[in-house]
Order: sequence, then structure tokens, then C-alpha cells
Amino acid sequence: MHRLKLANVVKGLALGAAALAMVMASPKEALAAELETNIVISTGGDGKKLHDEMYSTYTVLDSGDYVEITASEGIKGIYVVWNKPVKEWSLKSGAGEVTCGKDGFIHEYVELDGQTKSVRITSQSNGMELSEVYACGAGELPENFQNWQKPCENADIMIFPAHADDEILFFGGIMPTYIDKGARVQIVYMTQFWDTYSIREHEKLDGLWVSGVRNYPVNPEFTDLYSETLDGARSQYDSDAITEYMVENIRRFKPSVVVAHDFKGEYGHGYHMLTADCLSKAVELTGKSTEYTESATKYGVWDVPKTYIHLYEKNQITLNLRTPIKSMGNKTALEIAKAAYKMHWSQQWTWYFVDDGLDEDGKPNDYKYSCAKFGLYRTTVGADTGNDMLENVRLYADIEAENKKLAEEEASKQALEEQKKIEEESKRVKESEQAKVAEENAKAKADKDVGNMIKICIAIIILIVSALLLVHILTGRRVRRAVRRRRNNR
Repeated sequence: MHRLKLANVVKGLALGAAALAMVMASPKEALAAELETNIVISTGGDGKKLHDEMYSTYTVLDSGDYVEITASEGIKGIYVVWNKPVKEWSLKSGAGEVTCGKDGFIHEYVELDGQTKSVRITSQSNGMELSEVYACGAGELPENFQNWQKPCENADIMIFPAHADDEILFFGGIMPTYIDKGARVQIVYMTQFWDTYSIREHEKLDGLWVSGVRNYPVNPEFTDLYSETLDGARSQYDSDAITEYMVENIRRFKPSVVVAHDFKGEYGHGYHMLTADCLSKAVELTGKSTEYTESATKYGVWDVPKTYIHLYEKNQITLNLRTPIKSMGNKTALEIAKAAYKMHWSQQWTWYFVDDGLDEDGKPNDYKYSCAKFGLYRTTVGADTGNDMLENVRLYADIEAENKKLAEEEASKQALEEQKKIEEESKRVKESEQAKVAEENAKAKADKDVGNMIKICIAIIILIVSALLLVHILTGRRVRRAVRRRRNNR
């Protein structure tokens, strides 16, 4: 099945998703060119099949096997697609060698310095399946290069789709609507397709990317099995394991809002029913440290503020999916969801389609599974008064911005207090030094005065001694004269 180069796909479908992706790109930087490359596989084989826009073709690489990619101009980035769960691999360029695959992304973009014209991808494990490799030059990434970020640290909205494409069919309007408002949306799938129809793992990513999601989804180990009743699904799956998986992810991402399937399974899918049923139990347990203690110890507990169930009739809200979204090329959320669903190539034969339950004139139609209708099943923050899932809760980004501002203000306050202390200490030291200098000066003056006094005393003593000596001399002379007179008179 052809499906990788988004621009070509959407051109064929005439849905304009490529234009949407280009508008969503930064207007400050020109769109990068996808580079013509020559691909050489160390084990032999045709390198062109790694550039054929087909997920169904791939090259098996064992440990040490490599693929060399050469371009006629500097390579700014490499986009790699793997055909099975990925392990670590290395990318060597003129700038050095880096280890990739650490996050388990099967679609991974690696940015380079834009100078090297040749790179080498080397497998670090046996049996790795490389499906596609593309290179681009400097500039804004081409629309088919998916530069995934790690799952959210904290999610404003968490969605639990039972299968690939359910996130679009039933929840497709949520993602573009709230991502445009700055919300962090985390998708946590309830099914993996590696052991059934692996192309749907690629379709998950392609559909989410068109929807505006940039945080990589979480995938479970649960296999896709079909049933038409809740009891049928319970006989196929371990309900406790599913509940535990939900509890763990809620505690991990601490969402303000969680969303899950219709209790009736939309069109009657038993596993949709089971995921809704398990979520209704999970949200009552996530805040209790005595339940599923392993995840409670690892992530802490979390009582979800708001829980929505698709098509739930109580406390129902209807999202407006028909307002153009400027940040997404003035497409409406409904148009984006429809374009995203077209990325699920393997499901285009089915009767399912994306709809908000309204006709072209905005009047209700007979479609039963509107992706705009949700009921507030559980709340710790009060009832909704409007049609907004985030009513009564705050975005993590806003909370973090406020906390950052408060931290900066506190740091500034502490800095001022510290500066004041420094100035006061400086003043105290200066005054102490001045007092010390004054004391030393006073002592010096006193010492000088004492010295002068001593000198005066010495001078006086000298004068007295000199006077006494003079008197003594004069007296001695008189005595001697008198003695001589007496002698002469005799």
C-alpha cells in the first residue's frame, strides 16, 4: 500500500492536507527540500525500495548491517521508518555517531548539521526491518517528515481509543480543537496491530500527525479481537489488566480530562464497550494508593478532574467543529479529522466515516456516532455550563507559566533580599572599619599626646636638672670664693 509521502497522498485524495501541514509550519523558515539520494545496503539488495513510499516493502538488518545514504548536497536531517517495533540503531555522519531508537519511535527524524553529504544507519540488533529512508536539506521540514516528541510529561486531555482509526472517527474533533488552544493531548491506544495487520501502526501515526498531535502515542500489548457484546469482549480480554493499564497511564500523565468510548460501543463493538466499562472503574481507583500499588509507587496517585464518555446522554456537550482554525490553515476541526481519517488507508473500504452529526446547513442529520457529542460522566470540578471540555480546569502550560512567573518573582524577591543583606553587611563592615580606623586614629593621637607629654616632661626635667646643676655650679663657685676669702683674711 502506498502511503508515506503525505503531499502525494493528499493530492490524490484532493483533501488539501498537504496545504494544511505547510500552513501549520513556521512561516519564518522556507520549506526544506527533500533530497535526491543514493542508498546502498551493506547486505546487497535494491536501495530504491527504501525510498518507494511503501510500508509493505522493507530491508531486514541484523546487528552490524548498515545502509549508506548519499546526497549531492548537505543533509540537514534523516527521516527513518521502521516496519516493526524498533530497538536502538546508530547514525554516523561527518559530525560523529549518535545512538537513535531510544524512544521506540517507528517513525523517527534525526537532525544533522547540514554539512555532511553521506550518513550511515547501522543496526545494533538482529532482525530490524527498515522500511523507508528520506533526507532533507536546511529549512522547515517537509510535511511528510514526522518529527515526533516524547509522550507528554502531563496531559491536559487523554484519549483512550480502542483501535487505530477510532481516535479519528469518534474523537477526531477533539485533537485539533484543543491543540489549537494550547492543550497537550495524549493518545493512549488500547490495541496493537503488530501481530495482525502492522500497517495500522503506521496509520496511527499518520492520522495523528495530520490531526496536529506531536507527542508520540502510547501503545499496549492487547491484540485486536472482535466481539459484538460486552460479555463477549470480557471473555476475550483480561478486564483487570485493561483497568490496570488505564490506571497506570492516568497516574503517569495526570490528565485534567480523560475521554473514552460509548458504553454501547458506538455501532456495537464489544471492545469499545469494555474500554468504556474499564475506564469507569479506573477513574474511581486512580486516586487510591492501595489500588494497583506498583503504578501508585512509580507515579503517585491522581484523581481525574473530568471524565467524558462518547455519546453519553447525561451532562452532554456538543463541540463546535466547524469554526476555521487559523493555526491549522483555516481548516475546521471537522475537515482536519476527515483528512486524518484518510490516512487510515486499510480502513477506507468500510462504511465508517467522520461526521459531527450536522448537515451542510448545520442542522442535525441522522448520523448516530457524531465525533462532537460527549457526556460528562464524572467530575470533581463541577458541572459544565457550556460546550467546553476544559471548562473549570486550567491548562498545564498556563499553570507552568504562572509557576515560572511566581518562581521568577520569588527568585527576584530573594535576590533583592540577598542584595539588601549584602548591602547591610557591607554597610556594617564599612562602619566597623570606619570605627576601627577612628579608634586607631584616636589611639594614635593618644599615643602621640602621651609621647608629646613625655617629651615635655623630659624637657622640664632637663630644664630643672640643668637649673639645679647651674645653681650647684654657681653655689660651688661662691663657696670656693668664700673659702678663699677666709684663707686670705687669716
